[in-house]
Amino acid sequence: MGFLKKILLGCVFIIIAYYISEKIIYKIRDSGSQSLVDYGNEVDYQGIIIDKFIDSTEHNIPTMILKGRKERIPITLYRNLNVGDSVVKKSGTLDLFVYKKDGETKTLKYPTLEYFQ
Repeated sequence: MGFLKKILLGCVFIIIAYYISEKIIYKIRDSGSQSLVDYGNEVDYQGIIIDKFIDSTEHNIPTMILKGRKERIPITLYRNLNVGDSVVKKSGTLDLFVYKKDGETKTLKYPTLEYFQ
């Protein structure tokens, strides 16, 4: 009877550990996503893109260089921007206005929380 009790307690322990770890992982993922959305809403910049790259020294974060400024951006925006584009991002909005060299104008959006779920 003691052996069966140990197995049952082991199974209960594994189930509880799994449940707790899932809650912790979800909370960490959710808080990281929310901070990205908050950052996108608060950031304010404008200028011409001088360079863009994936910054291997900063956890491979997509980055663009504006005159006198280094700005981290979501990969969804990075893929749609080119060196020489003019960008305008005002705080309080998730819109990024892009003015291409050929005269084309685009409005890109910073990712929302739904993007991460």
